[in-house]
Amino acid sequence: MLKYAAAAAIAAILGSKYTSQPPPYDDGAASLIKVDARLLAGNAHGAPFPPVYKGKWALNDRLTKATRLYEGQVEGSESVATLSDGTLLTVDKYGWVWTAPRGATKATKKWYVGPGRPLGFHAVADALYVACSLKGLLKLDMSKGTLEVLANLAEDTNLPLNYVNDLDVAPNGDIYFTSSTERGVLYNARKGFYDTLHSYLQNLCKGDNTGRLLKYDAATRTTSTLLSGLWYANGVALSADYRDVMVVETNLNRVHRYSLTTGKTEVFVDKIPAMPDGISRSADGGFWIGGVVRLSPLPRLLAPYPKLRTLVSHIVGPLLPVVAKPAGLVFKVDSTGKPADALY
Repeated sequence: MLKYAAAAAIAAILGSKYTSQPPPYDDGAASLIKVDARLLAGNAHGAPFPPVYKGKWALNDRLTKATRLYEGQVEGSESVATLSDGTLLTVDKYGWVWTAPRGATKATKKWYVGPGRPLGFHAVADALYVACSLKGLLKLDMSKGTLEVLANLAEDTNLPLNYVNDLDVAPNGDIYFTSSTERGVLYNARKGFYDTLHSYLQNLCKGDNTGRLLKYDAATRTTSTLLSGLWYANGVALSADYRDVMVVETNLNRVHRYSLTTGKTEVFVDKIPAMPDGISRSADGGFWIGGVVRLSPLPRLLAPYPKLRTLVSHIVGPLLPVVAKPAGLVFKVDSTGKPADALY
């Protein structure tokens, strides 16, 4: 009993000291969670915890046999893009675009799209469209090396785009993309890059569900909001017929399908047994969903206690490897959202 009393006393002392979160949420304490907490992993309507891997998503070791590319060169590329000649593009966490011919084991640093933290990107002919968490939606003309900011504000709401995360491009040039939260991304001067992991963890502790799905209209060059209220909006992918757009909601372990014809939204994939990140359409019309970390019980356990989440926000970085080990998990679903394959 003494150890629990001591722990409670320490928590009380620290709680009186830490009345607000670290930047970029340093304007106050964690808030009440506005989404249905029953949807968190381990709760009644959330993904099971411990996670269940069964059927088409049964455990295997296939991903461990993958070839690692550009180690020691490209750090933190959130996506890949392939040009028509087979050239592979990656964009590192410092803002550099790297190219590599088909089959090459080394990449070449070619263009700079910083400052900022580039996340998702997509190549169309000579254009590389980049989701930059700092500057917004970008277009790099690879034939000229020029960089253009397409959108840093949603005109329909007059809200800035402080954390653009991922995108997909329709055949007519319209771009569908996410802004993960209304808050920005903190620059880590010691490490020399904009630390999206830190900002994500602070978002999780805050209970901030200000993520959005947006559309950049190529004809009018304006940006509008399609969906809001997401608890960390992440990966984006258009369906094969371009009638729907899929958007990942990381903190609730699911993918939404937004209809571009009706404007209605439904849950497309639910209870993913990992924290989902990116999503890409496969050649057969299904989707690959990347899991960036294994499930943890902490979000569920801390959800009812804003003061405790405020305290945890100051130690969550060092705590992360203990409570949620990084892992490579890839889940495939078919065009209806049913499990189809997995790589671990």
